[in-house]
Amino acid sequence: MRMLVIDGNSILNRAFFGIKLLTTSSGQYTNAIYGFMNTFHKLLEESSPDAAAVAFDLKAPTFRHKAYSGYKSNRKGMPDELASQLEPLKELLKAMGYSIVTQEGFEADDILGTFAEKCRSTGCECVIATGDRDSLQLVSDNVTVRIAATKFGKPEVTLYDKEKIMEVYGVEPEQLIDIKAIQGDTSDCIPGVAGIGQKGAAELVQKFHDLDNIYNNLDSDDIKPAMKKKLEAGRESAYMSLMLGTIRTDVPIDTELEHYMVKKLSAKEKSEAARLMARLELYTLIKKFGLDDIEPDAEDIKENENSEETVLSFCDSADPMTVYPSFKNKTVDIIAETDGEEITAVQISDGKTVYSFNSFSNGLREFTKVFFEDESIKKRTDDSKPLFAVLEKTDVQCRGLIFDASLAAYLCDPNSSDYSVERLMMKYELKQYKCEKESALTSLSPLADALAAELERNAQTKLLDDIEIPLAHVLASMENAGFMVDREGIVRYGKELSADIERLQSGIYEHTGMEFNINSPKQLASALFEKLGLPAKKKTKSGYSTNAEVLEELRPYHPVIDEILEYRTLTKLKSTYCDGLLKVICAEQSLIFKIYLFVLQGDAS
Repeated sequence: MRMLVIDGNSILNRAFFGIKLLTTSSGQYTNAIYGFMNTFHKLLEESSPDAAAVAFDLKAPTFRHKAYSGYKSNRKGMPDELASQLEPLKELLKAMGYSIVTQEGFEADDILGTFAEKCRSTGCECVIATGDRDSLQLVSDNVTVRIAATKFGKPEVTLYDKEKIMEVYGVEPEQLIDIKAIQGDTSDCIPGVAGIGQKGAAELVQKFHDLDNIYNNLDSDDIKPAMKKKLEAGRESAYMSLMLGTIRTDVPIDTELEHYMVKKLSAKEKSEAARLMARLELYTLIKKFGLDDIEPDAEDIKENENSEETVLSFCDSADPMTVYPSFKNKTVDIIAETDGEEITAVQISDGKTVYSFNSFSNGLREFTKVFFEDESIKKRTDDSKPLFAVLEKTDVQCRGLIFDASLAAYLCDPNSSDYSVERLMMKYELKQYKCEKESALTSLSPLADALAAELERNAQTKLLDDIEIPLAHVLASMENAGFMVDREGIVRYGKELSADIERLQSGIYEHTGMEFNINSPKQLASALFEKLGLPAKKKTKSGYSTNAEVLEELRPYHPVIDEILEYRTLTKLKSTYCDGLLKVICAEQSLIFKIYLFVLQGDAS
């Protein structure tokens, strides 16, 4: 059996400081939860545990605090932004079937040590995940430690086994305790022996193995007089530090590993976990943890059979004009498919039935005109602008459109980057309506109701009706009509930019003494940091960063930096606003512009 034991506080803390502050639309901070869960997912993938537990500290003082009042006295406590994420994370982990383990009087490290000892004594494999190196003392033949960190928003994990510890520290894992007892630990306010640092402590332990043997051999010629004096003066402090730095392996917790088995979640449990993630607006994690692929259990099916649900019938009509009268004076939900020029298919729901029409239906064009121009039919849709655009192209006036789900969602949460129906359904914890055949309207209908209610609560209904929907209509018309451009002027400007870019390129080559691809971050880094010897700043997985922030900091060191920054500005300007625009100019529009200029110049005959 393989057990994964996680130091919850440690990894959460590092995730918080490794990722910029993120909040939900309601103001709940989530960056630490997001970073923790990404690291957790990476650990699960790498270790494939049979059992798992997450240990957390409690606020109550531990035996270490009681033994030494200075222990961790430099800690200021959690920032409020981090503390507010602790309980939601625990709730989410529990919903996903993982055990939270705490014990008053002990730290999370001690819980990790107790599970490690249980695994060692029973021959099971233990994987410890933490952001602190204190747990390296627990490494043994069947206990490994993964040091987890969040760098540039991404999880990183480094594996430590006995060989790795010997390679890095030159001692056995358990000897790390003796090194800390001598050198101390400023982060935890463990005093150690005054005047002896990491190098001296490591040399002593390598020679004498442990603290007891060091003090039993103080008269040895291998210990210099000055070192001996420091050790004699710091004997009491060294042994207290040994106690403080030793991770306990006897915490009174449930150590039956079978009680921590990773279980397969039922559909209901998956739904609950997905609901919590959606509430925290961590939508990418829902898919990452497989919570979006839910097959109902037999119990769920039985429960659903007895529950009241909105069930829509389905009508696939060959002649939409025959059902058109049934829509009059009603509010309906619509989703239309287009080819950019006309409507090719449309589904309409009146709350009881879903009607489906497509290009094979008789009279679809005739129906489209009478349906969309009938103001008595109040229409709700998911995205009105493309609908307005295609109707305008077919000379159809769109009347009676009263609701746009994507625009409503934007008004409710303008900072979001995703207004898809699927994501919004998760956010508002909505269930799809049932239908005899698959239909997107089973999502749109309940979503429109929820969004409309929120707009009403926020006093934003008038904003949607009077500003956003009319503006969508205007924007659709603008996209259809386009706008006039001076093609020859853009070409001329592009040539001017090209000349300036070539001048800057030559200057950069001259300054660096080499020709290279300036647009390649790797080659640019080589030119700046290897060829010119400029001070390297931020390093990424692929090498040293040459982003704008780094280059700005390098301005005082060499004049080539100004040229590189200007080169980047001009190449971006040329590729986006010259080359890019020229590719999308319509020939007819260019001709119209020439005629327009001709008339303005007074040369028209």
